[in-house]
Order: sequence, then structure tokens, then C-alpha cells
Amino acid sequence: MNEEKKEILEEEKATQITPVPEETPDVTKGEIAKFRALFGDISPDHIPEDVWEEVKEGQSLCAVYALHLYEKAAEASKIRDINDKNKKTAPGRITTGGGEEYFSPEAVKAMDDKAVRKHYAKIIRSMEHWN
Repeated sequence: MNEEKKEILEEEKATQITPVPEETPDVTKGEIAKFRALFGDISPDHIPEDVWEEVKEGQSLCAVYALHLYEKAAEASKIRDINDKNKKTAPGRITTGGGEEYFSPEAVKAMDDKAVRKHYAKIIRSMEHWN
């Protein structure tokens, strides 16, 4: 399984939704109407348990759920930023799908002048991945 698939599976596990607890907190009809106006017809069993815990403590369902969505989006954004940063610093593949050669610094040092001239363009592209 490649790295991206592992990350996707881990992210899905982290964002899995817990069913509504047996004792759903009392939420006023006005609060429910406001919630539906803001978030659509989200079923109570799709609201995470930690949101219900906050509601039990007296917090507004709309406010707590909005904060939950914000935190979820912020975490996803942070993960994307880290992945983008890692992609920029990663050396990339040694060969591309087209079979283009990669020359390491050691391989270039071992080449004679004729080989360097022959593979000059590929060496220059390979140098982009040297640290």
C-alpha cells in the first residue's frame, strides 16, 4: 500500500463519526431550526460525540458544531500544507515513467568527459535532486 493511501485511511479513521449517545441532550426547537438553517439536514447520528458532550455542558449546538467543522478543516489544511512542503523537499523518483535516467553525484564523478557531454542534459536535471 503506498504512502498516500495509508495517509487517506488514517485521515478517514481520525474523522470517523460516532453515533449519537443514547441520551441526546435536550436541544430547543429553535436551536434545531437554526442548526438546520446553517448546516442542512444533518442527522443527529452524524454529529460527533464530543459535540454532544459540549452541548450537555450548556454550549450552543450550532456554535460547537461550527467549531468542530472549523477544526476539522484546519487540520486538513495543515496536513495538505505539510504534504506540499514534503513534496517540494523530497528528491522524487530516481526514474520517471518515461524511463529517464538519474545520475547521482558519484556516478557523474566517475564519468569521463565524453560521457558527461553525452548525458549533459540528464545530469543537469539530476542535479535538481541533489542536496
